[in-house]
Amino acid sequence: MLRPFSIEFQPNIFDFNSMIMGFSQNLQPEKGLLLFTKMRRLGVEPNARTFTALVQSFVSLSLLDQVYGLVIRFGHTSDVYVTSSVINMYSKYGSVDLARRVFDESFNKNVVCWTSLISGYCRNGLVVEARDVFDSMPEQNDVSCSAMISGYVKMIVSMRLLSCFPVEKFW
Repeated sequence: MLRPFSIEFQPNIFDFNSMIMGFSQNLQPEKGLLLFTKMRRLGVEPNARTFTALVQSFVSLSLLDQVYGLVIRFGHTSDVYVTSSVINMYSKYGSVDLARRVFDESFNKNVVCWTSLISGYCRNGLVVEARDVFDSMPEQNDVSCSAMISGYVKMIVSMRLLSCFPVEKFW
């Protein structure tokens, strides 16, 4: 029996993306992944924002690998924001080789993708590699310059800390 004014709520992709992003921001990636699974069962097709939200929340490399596999399967590797998120997360886990591979395989590289790779190298203490990428960028901006400056500052601080410990004490 239908009741007057009763409405059955059918969530759409925007509703799901908002909820997945909420779980991502609250460090609950498992719930986001469960919601993604439910979304797929309901026949709602994921979009690039879905994957950006999923990628940003993962706390384990194996889950990130799975989500990146889904990104490939659903054809969202050409989205620069998805690609940048994947590059950023791989480098956060210290997997700069995987981050570089994602970057190299990307067809659409904008300043966001380039800067994500530079930041990833700097985050992992690979300032020389970051500089090589920076020098080969077709277009540099304030954010990419800031990423390089941060990398150099981190390197200088590390060198100063090392100078506090004379090498002869360890031999």
